[in-house]
Amino acid sequence: MSSICSICWIGRRAKRIISLLKCFARHRNGWRTIGVTSHFSCGLYSFSPHELWDPPRQYADAYFSDPSVKDYIHHSVLSIGDATDAEIERTKALYMGYVTFVDRWIGHLLETIDRLNLRDDTVVMFISDHGTQLMDRGRFGKGGNALFPFNTQINWIVRHPGGPHGQETDIWTQNQDITPTILNMLGVDHEEMDGADAWASVTGACEPARDYITTGWATNFNVRDDRYSVHMDVGTRSPEATVYDLNVDAEEKNPLSDPPREVVAQALERARTVIGDFPDVFSAYKQRHPARAMRTFMNKYNLGT
Repeated sequence: MSSICSICWIGRRAKRIISLLKCFARHRNGWRTIGVTSHFSCGLYSFSPHELWDPPRQYADAYFSDPSVKDYIHHSVLSIGDATDAEIERTKALYMGYVTFVDRWIGHLLETIDRLNLRDDTVVMFISDHGTQLMDRGRFGKGGNALFPFNTQINWIVRHPGGPHGQETDIWTQNQDITPTILNMLGVDHEEMDGADAWASVTGACEPARDYITTGWATNFNVRDDRYSVHMDVGTRSPEATVYDLNVDAEEKNPLSDPPREVVAQALERARTVIGDFPDVFSAYKQRHPARAMRTFMNKYNLGT
């Protein structure tokens, strides 16, 4: 199993950031004495653990090992209907091992920040792309017809020198909240944005900006709040809705046979605030941007220790 892609994306990039941090720490005191700003900002981007799932073998072996099973580093090659239990478990192990491999390099970066005495005046923020299905609904990967948390919920973990520490909040946030949160956290003035400062809600400076979130992929759309998750196809003017009551069905496996009309109506109106009026047919819908995107959400905002 090749690990060239893995090392290229995360290992080499992490080493590069670590080298930059060491250089900064070496010179920051000297810069201060001559009145030069000692602020810095850097980011580590990792395509891993996206497919192909090809971590160094020992990382996958820690979760499941069977020498007789092939490593399907792209799950689409695996025929689920004909796959053995061992093949499925090994494919899961490839992904989980890959995540662990990425975690290792993030750990090296955090250790470097601590070792260079940067922890007390440095904000560290970890965010991620969407999730993936590991046979949650009988398959691997993602899809617009499966806008469930295992696919759409993403990570947002913050370590702020001023705290709070070791806490978790369940406020609703979305991707567009990330930029204003960072700018406000750093005291940077900015024009009005679509997103909101989530950190202000975390610290109690203001109430959460939203009480629901929206997720979409092509014509598939989901509206989610504390009580209901409403899935619909917005490719027509009169979309049908599938509704789950999260109070009794948190995993969204048993849709309501007769969902409350007011819940569906509210979800449709919330969807319109994002995409506008529904078209007669989807071919009549004019995208605001040519890029296809999967709008993801976070309802778990983790605060580092």
